[in-house]
Amino acid sequence: MDKRSWVRGQWIPYDTDAINQFLGHPLVLEEGQRCKYAERRSKFSGFDEEAICQLLFSTRHDFARSVAGRWVRIMCTSMTTLTQIWMTLLLSNIFPSDHNSDILLPKCQLVYSIMAQISVHVAQLISDVIHQFVGIASLRHLVDPENSNKALGFLALIASLCQFYVVSVALTKLIQPPINMSFIEKYCMPRQAQQSAADAPAPPPHQPPSLESILAHMQRMELQMHAYMQHLAYQQAANHRGQMQLNDSFYQYTLHQHREDPNPYPWPTLE
Repeated sequence: MDKRSWVRGQWIPYDTDAINQFLGHPLVLEEGQRCKYAERRSKFSGFDEEAICQLLFSTRHDFARSVAGRWVRIMCTSMTTLTQIWMTLLLSNIFPSDHNSDILLPKCQLVYSIMAQISVHVAQLISDVIHQFVGIASLRHLVDPENSNKALGFLALIASLCQFYVVSVALTKLIQPPINMSFIEKYCMPRQAQQSAADAPAPPPHQPPSLESILAHMQRMELQMHAYMQHLAYQQAANHRGQMQLNDSFYQYTLHQHREDPNPYPWPTLE
């Protein structure tokens, strides 16, 4: 599989070896060897969903399920703060996404592997995802036909790869801020606090309304019904007057026709 792109007269590789070299060889594998995450992914029961729930979820939460009951995704509001931090890193640098409200089951397995310290060949994952972006067909922008609305991830990484292979690029996009404590307090901690509030004990049940409030409500409903029926009566009277006016107009027209036609259509009178 050819994983390289022609940029300004220079081939820029984005295969696993090139990205692994650029990242400083975070994981070194033997020929034909796979990381533990890839080995588990290749097995039918390589991941224990219960273990994923215990590690990723805050208390008393579960996967969002399909109609058939299969585990589909995890909502951001169900995650612990640490899970949200790793999810942000995942969706920013490994599997780019246009939203961060939830992650599907395969990405949950990746977050679990990172948090459980299972070896992950990140360069292989990034290379595969970049190749998926390359294979997406370009579509003309609806507003500006000269531009393309093709999705593209890893903007900072691709620009850095070009610079690594001595190809100058003009940076026009702002790089996302680092995932530091300020970022966590702004985007992760509030959600966790909201989740803690949601886990608080439920308030006492609502007391039944009093007899006085029920009678007052019934009186208001009676007044509203009376006004509505009066409106219908006015509307029907207006329709009746209109129908009589139309009938009289047609009757007068047949009288005019009687002077010209000996057998006109006998339009009935109002009576």
